[in-house]
Amino acid sequence: MGGTLDRVDAAVTRVEAVADRAGEVAEAADAVVVRVAGVADDADQLVRRVAPVAGAAEAVLESAGGSAAEAYALLETVRPIAERGAPLLQHFVDEFSVEELQALIRLVDQVPRFTEHMESDIMPVLAKLDQVGPDVHELLDVLKDVRLAIQGMPGFSMLRRRGADKEDELSDGRPETPPPVDR
Repeated sequence: MGGTLDRVDAAVTRVEAVADRAGEVAEAADAVVVRVAGVADDADQLVRRVAPVAGAAEAVLESAGGSAAEAYALLETVRPIAERGAPLLQHFVDEFSVEELQALIRLVDQVPRFTEHMESDIMPVLAKLDQVGPDVHELLDVLKDVRLAIQGMPGFSMLRRRGADKEDELSDGRPETPPPVDR
């Protein structure tokens, strides 16, 4: 029986060791549970802090999505125009020189003066052109009457021939001879 008692005693020692070990494991498990609970609390607080940020980020994404849709629609509108205009613009850029650019800048610099003169000088004259037409017609009628009166003067035919002869001499390069005197 002595051997059985030794074995029971050894078994009890081992059971006590296992029980001690189980107690240590249970204590370690309790410590782990406490730490996990703390981590869970921290995670819960983090989730509460992140939730508004996530909501704001979602609103930003929705807004960005709307802006992207508008930009895409605008791009689709402009794309055909740009595709048609690109060769023309390229030709313009290829042909445009620095001198032309400088001249254009000088011209643009003069636009305010041009506008001022246009408004103060030219436009008032253009507004009165409708009044000039009848005056010009009246002046032409008077000139026609003067011409008829001059043609009716004695000796006018001779003066006309003399003027024609001078024109012929000047065009021929011959020296001028005095005209015959009518007596």
